[in-house]
Amino acid sequence: MLAIEKALSTGFSSAVLLCALTISGEARALTFSGFEWDLKDSGRNRVGPGPNVFSASNVSVDAQGRLHMLIRRINGVWTSSELIMRESIGFGTYRMVLATPIDNFHRQSVLGFFTWDDTDVPNNNEMDIEIAQFGNAGQNLFHSLQPTSRAFTVGGSAWARSEHRFVWSSGAVDFSSVPLGGGGSTVTTRLTTGVPTPANTTFPRINFWLRDGRRPSGVQTQLEVIIERVDFF
Repeated sequence: MLAIEKALSTGFSSAVLLCALTISGEARALTFSGFEWDLKDSGRNRVGPGPNVFSASNVSVDAQGRLHMLIRRINGVWTSSELIMRESIGFGTYRMVLATPIDNFHRQSVLGFFTWDDTDVPNNNEMDIEIAQFGNAGQNLFHSLQPTSRAFTVGGSAWARSEHRFVWSSGAVDFSSVPLGGGGSTVTTRLTTGVPTPANTTFPRINFWLRDGRRPSGVQTQLEVIIERVDFF
C-alpha cells in the first residue's frame, strides 16, 4: 500500500454550488439505514462537484435495505447522484459499509462519504472518505480533512467488501478503511490541523460522480455502486 500526504482539490466549489439546485418535496427524499435523506437534483444544470448534472432518479433502496447509486446516461446526458442527510451529527463516528469491490470502480468515477456545510465556514467543514483516482497512478482511496489528504493504493479480493469510517472529535479526525473480503490490511489516518467545530448546518452526504463531468470512457449506459448501510454514533 502506498500513502502520500498532500493538499487535494476534489472539485467542490462554493461558487459552482451556487448553480440551480432542487432538493425539496417527498418525491426527492428517501429513507436509508433508518435516516431521512434529501436527493440532489440539478435539472439540466451542471453543478459541483465535477461539475455534473445530478438526477434524483439515480438513487434507490432495494428490498434488502441497500443503497444503489448510479452514474448513467439519461436522454443523452451523463448524470450523477448525491444524497444529503437531514440530520446534523457533529462530533461522533461516521461509518459506511461498501458492497461494491473497490477494483470495480471506473477510473473517472468518484464515491464520496463526507460532511459538508453550505454556509460561510472554513473549507465548508469538509471531511471525506473517497474512492477515486485523482490523477495519481494506483492511488484509489483518500482520507481527507480539507484541504489536506492522505492517499492509499488498495485492491484485490480483500477489498471486495469494505468498511470506511471517520471519527470527528475535538482537535482530531481519525479515519480508517477496513477490507472485509478476507485478508488485507486496515489503513488509517489521523489529521489534527484545521479540525472544525460542529455546526447544525453541517450534514453527512454521499455522492457518486464523474471527474470533470466527462463521459466515462468505455461505458455505454451506467455505472453503479451499492452501499449496505451507514451508521452515525
